Amino acid sequence: MNFEIDAERLDADGTWSPLLLQPGDDPHSGFREQGEVRFRNRFGAGWGLRIDDAPLPLGQVAPETWHWTPGFYAGEVEAELTRPDGSVAAAYRMDVSPDASKTGREAFHAMLDDIWAFDPSLVLGTEPSTTPIGSLGQTQDLLVAYGRLRRFGPDLLRALDAVRRRPIRALLGARAELPLHEVRRVDRQTAYRALRDPALAGLLAGDWQSQAAAISPTHRLDVPRVEESLDCAANRCLARAIRFVRVRARQLRERLEETIEKEQDSETRTALRERWPARRKYLEGLEHALAQTLSRSPFREVTRFETTAAGLNAIAAHPEYGRAYRLAWRALRIGVEGEAKDEWGWLSPTWEVYERWCFVQLVRLFRERRAELDWRAEKKPTGGADAGWVGSGPSYEVRVLFQPRFSGGSTGQEPGLRSISKRRLPDIVVLQSHQEEQDFWVFDAKYRVSQSNVNDAMSSAHIYQDSLRWDGKRPIQSTLLVPRGGGATWLEESAFIHQHRVGVAELSPDDVGSGSARLSRTLLNERDS
Repeated sequence: MNFEIDAERLDADGTWSPLLLQPGDDPHSGFREQGEVRFRNRFGAGWGLRIDDAPLPLGQVAPETWHWTPGFYAGEVEAELTRPDGSVAAAYRMDVSPDASKTGREAFHAMLDDIWAFDPSLVLGTEPSTTPIGSLGQTQDLLVAYGRLRRFGPDLLRALDAVRRRPIRALLGARAELPLHEVRRVDRQTAYRALRDPALAGLLAGDWQSQAAAISPTHRLDVPRVEESLDCAANRCLARAIRFVRVRARQLRERLEETIEKEQDSETRTALRERWPARRKYLEGLEHALAQTLSRSPFREVTRFETTAAGLNAIAAHPEYGRAYRLAWRALRIGVEGEAKDEWGWLSPTWEVYERWCFVQLVRLFRERRAELDWRAEKKPTGGADAGWVGSGPSYEVRVLFQPRFSGGSTGQEPGLRSISKRRLPDIVVLQSHQEEQDFWVFDAKYRVSQSNVNDAMSSAHIYQDSLRWDGKRPIQSTLLVPRGGGATWLEESAFIHQHRVGVAELSPDDVGSGSARLSRTLLNERDS
């Protein structure tokens, strides 16, 4: 059956352009952030189209079409065509471009690469868009863990089926009591046991005639024998890996369900709630399939789960066992750093990518300004921030914090990061201590460019300037960072910012060097050298 899907997108000028979606791993271009798309359902009633596990609604005016509007994200998105019984008929990949009025495709990917090189954990998010990831480091993320189970789980089950058809068996020494006519081999223990019976002892001594009458059909000899057993090192080792994958599936299902129960509605984030039913069904199915595998031969014969050198050597020498074991540990591993492989991680929204990129640029800016300080990442950043870097010297300290918490209800004189009104969460805060003096800057990254949007966003700069305190002191400046200037030019003037302690600064991935220089001169009161 042909699973091509006819689609059309709404362009910026209000016209519709045709698209053709074909199954496969090659991404289709033509999709953009916040750009409406319609897919024609030519397959009939009951068929569905899912974007990143979320089912698309059919239109009310045109009930034969699925409607989709990408949220505030960019990157590759996976779509699945589902049959009436819920099974997947075909899969597609679509490449969503960022809003061209804010930043171009190349600049957006440059931001991602920049953040990834600095700290991959800052790139990861929950949006439908994805990016290739590596497998090194210690970064742990629920959705990355789910993605690995989704990527390698089906292959693992198929590999385990192959193992079950041709399992490894071990030859174990055992003993049995056999009638005389079945005995083919005896050893010293056979002789010792037989000597306890006079009739058998006579036979062993060669007195066949005198002892023949005393021998009955019930007489048996204890003889050595070799038995095949499935309770071997390779099966124990693989069973342990299977159990770990099963536990991971159960834990992820429970933790993701807790996360979704706490999820709050947002106009700028794609909800996880609508994607959860398909993901929960997959995790439950994987957990059940692995439990069934462990309850069947050869794994049900295993007496204990253990990883030993003998087990690993046996697995390495057996292609089918080796494939199953590799897939199990690929599904289990953590970390996203290193060379990108055949794995994908979900991204943050485009506006959050810009926020985090601005944080990276400010860390680099202050590291350049204060190169004499000893710089390091904070494991537990000040103020409960999501990330932080600190540069320290004999009498100087600088901290760059990403989304620190300013607790509310302060009188303005209490120590620490406080807000004199409600709890505040600015994007980036820079704390500077020199001997007895302290200063701090507040930066709010806004992925906006038009005058109306920039003017509207300025309310946060005024709020931060009026309400935030560090050990009772106000910020030197509260500044909006935007990816493209010119939206409200008077707010970008140095004299305005220095006079009012609020304003707008352009920090664009298209021109990082000039943007950093402007921050140094305009915002941090430095002059051209």
